[in-house]
Amino acid sequence: MITPKVDVPDLPKCECGGEIPAHVTSCVVCAESVGFPNVRYAERAVEVAALDQRFADAKISAGARGSLERLEAFGTAVDKSEAVVSRSLGDLDVMLSGGGKLMQAYHPAVRAGLRVPQNNEHDPMRDVNDARVSPHFYDRLHYAALSLDRRGVPHYGDCAITLREDRTAKRTTVFEENPVVFNGKHPLGKGRPLPYGYRAIWRSRSRLAVAKLHAKIEATTQDGEFAGILMQKAPVPEQLAEPVDAAEGAAVEADLTDFIEVHVYGDLHPGAFAHVSAEILDDPIEQLLWDRAQQRLGDFGITFEEVSA
Repeated sequence: MITPKVDVPDLPKCECGGEIPAHVTSCVVCAESVGFPNVRYAERAVEVAALDQRFADAKISAGARGSLERLEAFGTAVDKSEAVVSRSLGDLDVMLSGGGKLMQAYHPAVRAGLRVPQNNEHDPMRDVNDARVSPHFYDRLHYAALSLDRRGVPHYGDCAITLREDRTAKRTTVFEENPVVFNGKHPLGKGRPLPYGYRAIWRSRSRLAVAKLHAKIEATTQDGEFAGILMQKAPVPEQLAEPVDAAEGAAVEADLTDFIEVHVYGDLHPGAFAHVSAEILDDPIEQLLWDRAQQRLGDFGITFEEVSA
C-alpha cells in the first residue's frame, strides 16, 4: 500500500534568511530572538486558516439553531478567561519559599528525579502525546487550563493558581484538550498528520473555545453557565463512584474533565501568579502550610481565597 504524501508547512525564516527550527527561541544562524516556539506553531498559516474555518462553521451552526447571540456572548466571556495551573499545597509552599522558586514543569521534573509518574493509563503516554502536539519543545511547557472562575482541574492539585496575563500572554497558546485525549481521537500513523485548527495564540483563545464548544451553547444558555461549559466536569459513573484508591479516583476525575489546555512556554515564578484558590483539608499539617502560604502570598502581592470542594 502506498502511503499518501503529507504536506508539511515550510519553516519560517529569520530576517537573516536562515530557517527557524520548531523548538528554538533564537535564530541558529544569527542568534536573533525569534519568539516562542508554541506561539510560532500556532501562528502558522495552515493553523490559522483551519481555525478560522472551524470558527465560521460554528457560527453558521449556531445561527441555524437560533443560539448565535448566546454563542457570541460566550466568546466575549472567554476573551476574559484566565490560565489556571493546579498544584498541591506542598508544591505551593516550596514555590513561595526563599523569595520565590520556579514552578517545576512536568517533563523536566520527571527526568531530574523530582517527580514520579503515576501508575495510570496517561502518564506513561505523556511524552509521546505531548511531543506529537508540541514537537521538540513540549518539555519547556507548563500546562494549565482555561478558566472563567479561577478554578482548575483538581486532579492536578488542590491549589488553583491563576497566572498574570501581563507576564504570560506573549508566550502562551491554547490547545483543544489534553493531548492524550486528542490523540486518541486523531491517532498517529503514516499519512495521518496532526489535524490543523485546534490551537491558537492567547488573544485568539475565544475563537478556539467557540469552535470547540458551540454545540453546547443553546438559545437559553445563561451567562452563569459559561464557566461550566468551558471546563466541564462530567458526573463520575456509578460503577466508579467508589474507586479502589485515591489515585484511581483522581485518574477518573481527570478523564471526565473536559477543558481547553493552556501551554505556557518557559519558567514560571511566583511573580507571575495573580491569585490562588485553595481547597484545604481538615488536617493540621495542611492548615499549617496554608497559614504560612497566606503570609507569603501577601508578600508577593498575590490575592488568595480558601474555597470549598
